[in-house]
Amino acid sequence: MLIVDDEAEARSALGEFLQGQGYAIREATDGEEALAKAFTEKPDVLLLDLRLPKLDGYQVCQTLKGNPITSGIPIIMVTALNSTPQKVKGIEYGADDYVTKPFDLEELFARIKMVLRRAQPAR
Repeated sequence: MLIVDDEAEARSALGEFLQGQGYAIREATDGEEALAKAFTEKPDVLLLDLRLPKLDGYQVCQTLKGNPITSGIPIIMVTALNSTPQKVKGIEYGADDYVTKPFDLEELFARIKMVLRRAQPAR
C-alpha cells in the first residue's frame, strides 16, 4: 500500500494503523515521488492526498489511471478538501473512492477492503 501525503504525522499515523492490520506500507511525500513509486512498486492500493508539492493529487490520479501499467491500481483520495466539486473532480479523474479528513480509521479500512475486492478479477 502506498500512502501519499506531504504531512509526516498523517503518513505515520495511517501507516502504523495499516501495518497493524497486516499491510506492507510504502510512503511518498509529493506527486512526483508517488508516480515513481506507483510505476516501480505497483501497490495494491494508493491512498492519495490532493494537496501535494510538485504534482497535486488530481494530476497523480489522472496520470496513473491513464496509463495501462497503473490504471488498475485502486486510488482512494484522502484529503481535507471536502466540497462537492472537489469530490466530483476526484472521481472524474479516476479515483475509486474519496475520504475526507478527519476520518475514522475503521471506516477507511473498510473502504480499502472494498476497493481491493473490486480490483480482484471475477472468479
